[in-house]
Amino acid sequence: MFSNYILLRGNVRVSTVICRFQSDETNHLLVGINLEEEVFKVPIVKPYLTSLRFTSTMGAGTGTGATFAIAATAFTTDAGAAATAFPGTFAFYNLYINGVIQAGSTSTITTTAITIPGGDAENGGTPVVVEFVVN
Repeated sequence: MFSNYILLRGNVRVSTVICRFQSDETNHLLVGINLEEEVFKVPIVKPYLTSLRFTSTMGAGTGTGATFAIAATAFTTDAGAAATAFPGTFAFYNLYINGVIQAGSTSTITTTAITIPGGDAENGGTPVVVEFVVN
């Protein structure tokens, strides 16, 4: 596949470059400039993001004050199955309490539980959703 690119420096056109793009067996993008110059290998990074959501209620939590926590096993997954653990690696997570997204400093999370300081003051029927964005 050939593509024409115009190199710009500021607002001044410097030159036109013809690039050839081809994927090789090592999953790299081969870029040949003017088809006669050195070929540069650039790794192909496929963006992949998905989310995993877990639902529970404040009533499933234990502890009081700063130690209030809800175990991962007290949550259900999007599929309705009982959760066994939260993801060990993720890009970030969002916490929703009663449908309202919470500030990042509101909670801490491990694979086994989410700690929500002061969460015991909420009504036991208040829904809690934890959404993990994983890549």
